[in-house]
Amino acid sequence: HDAHMTFPHVVVYDEKEEDFDENKHSILSTTSEMKKHKRRPNEHPPELKGPTKYVIAKPPTEIVEMKPDPTSANLPKEGIGMVDWSCNDKYIITRNDNMPHTLWVWNTKLLSLCSVIKHDSPIRNAKWDPARQRLMLCTGKDKLYMWSQEGCSIVNIPLDHFKVRSFRWNPSGNSLLLMDKKYFCCCYINDPDLEGGFNGSAGASAINQPYNRDSRDFGELRGSIDFSSIADRKHGSTSDLE
Repeated sequence: HDAHMTFPHVVVYDEKEEDFDENKHSILSTTSEMKKHKRRPNEHPPELKGPTKYVIAKPPTEIVEMKPDPTSANLPKEGIGMVDWSCNDKYIITRNDNMPHTLWVWNTKLLSLCSVIKHDSPIRNAKWDPARQRLMLCTGKDKLYMWSQEGCSIVNIPLDHFKVRSFRWNPSGNSLLLMDKKYFCCCYINDPDLEGGFNGSAGASAINQPYNRDSRDFGELRGSIDFSSIADRKHGSTSDLE
């Protein structure tokens, strides 16, 4: 896990505010410019407010690296702390605990890195769809992040004060349980390519902004996400989101 990314064949997705203008905020393009603007050790990325989107970072790009504090009473987190296989073993994801804001996607068939996904907050959980080449991750905010071979997307959760701290896939891959401190909700994925898939009825929110390698334009990913109900994890009460 190199903190200085220079590989032109690797797609680096960088989370930015929705009104971020790539033309006005050009990505640093030379090594000298990058050194001039390089963050100090253990300096967190700026926290993003409101809706966000992915922007494709042009190489070279810098990965935030956290150095362990030798004076801290807590045990330092170093090395690979998260790893997971995709359903047909084509991909592996990894997260280096020294670089908690970034997820790495590796192609095991080509034995190479294919994507890097950067966020403004540490990644709390990342799991592959048990049936398809589709990855979900969360950072403890009101968003879900999805990566697939077609691109990378951000879904804003339509619930007030609900932060996705963790989640669990249904074995079918058609739905997830999203978990906060006190509440959880069911998230259904409508995939038109699947026969007999769940259609859902409440709170539909289409996945948006996948990356197109050829045109660098964003379009609509196939399918949508529905949030049908929310429940108190302690008492088990539920309420409809509509």
